[in-house]
Amino acid sequence: PNEGNKEFGYQSQIIGVSCMDNPDAPAGKDALLIKFEETGKFPNLKETLDITLSTTEDGSIITGFITLFGTGGTDEANWAAFEEIYWNPELYNCMVFDNIWSEGSKGKGVGFFYPQSVGDPAFVDEHGNSLREQAKAANNRKREDKKKKITQSAYVKYVGQRAETPEEAFASGNDNIFPAADIMAHESKLKHDPDY
Repeated sequence: PNEGNKEFGYQSQIIGVSCMDNPDAPAGKDALLIKFEETGKFPNLKETLDITLSTTEDGSIITGFITLFGTGGTDEANWAAFEEIYWNPELYNCMVFDNIWSEGSKGKGVGFFYPQSVGDPAFVDEHGNSLREQAKAANNRKREDKKKKITQSAYVKYVGQRAETPEEAFASGNDNIFPAADIMAHESKLKHDPDY
């Protein structure tokens, strides 16, 4: 409320800035919460993040929170920067989570991943818990059906939009004669399974 010329409260604001051609756009702000949207289409993500981190700091004290998120499986995606940050969160002052999503990768620190089978409203019990195995089975049936009807590139995009693993989310679609989704799963196993 205003009382004469006096201003009360924190005087907080919600603002939106585009960093498309200007990674310095967020500089000079003092932010409590920042959201980077569609990071797969963010051409200067690392440069912008480097500059933006200082807006959530007061000396050596962290005063704010930055969230980076995006969905895979798009034509214009350039996942290189986001993927590097996801697989190496500690290098970018990001919260580190145990990789429970990639086969054989438990114990490796990564960013947070939200699989397709979590929170699917068709597969939630009366207490709000995700029925993940049922959701994954339904998702796999849909995938098998799609795989028979669309190109390899379209299939990789379809899976990227409905990813169960980080590797699926970061996959890119390109037409070739090889089964990219299967190769991607095998590559992940080679990278993370100590038996190999």
